[in-house]
Amino acid sequence: MTSDEHLSALFDLLMDRDSVTIDEIAAYLAVTKTRADVVVRDFRLLFGDDDTINLVATPSGQRERWDYSLQGTLEGAEPWALNRIADAESRLDTMAAVLASIERGIDGRTLAGRKARILRRAITRAREDLADLMEEA
Repeated sequence: MTSDEHLSALFDLLMDRDSVTIDEIAAYLAVTKTRADVVVRDFRLLFGDDDTINLVATPSGQRERWDYSLQGTLEGAEPWALNRIADAESRLDTMAAVLASIERGIDGRTLAGRKARILRRAITRAREDLADLMEEA
């Protein structure tokens, strides 16, 4: 199957079932779990550009696979969305620390050095904006 066929097949599967695990997705697509993870990511990117549909993952129990379901409204996706926002904030903190370290240890004139500086500035700005938002709340 092509990537587009995988995306179409995943959509069909999600329309047929209330929820599925990554293992069920992999079996349905006849791919490895690693490839199924890529298809899920691509699916989210596809709908993230111009739709309200989200492929929501919710835990089904300790050490159990997560259940994936298609949600067309924020109401169905709100707990997942709030978790993703918190995760993104945590990742910004980690990336800021890592990029600061890289920036100190790399020649800023190289492509990698310039990328690190641009990314650190963008992340710093996002963190500052989030801090301002929390002060207003």
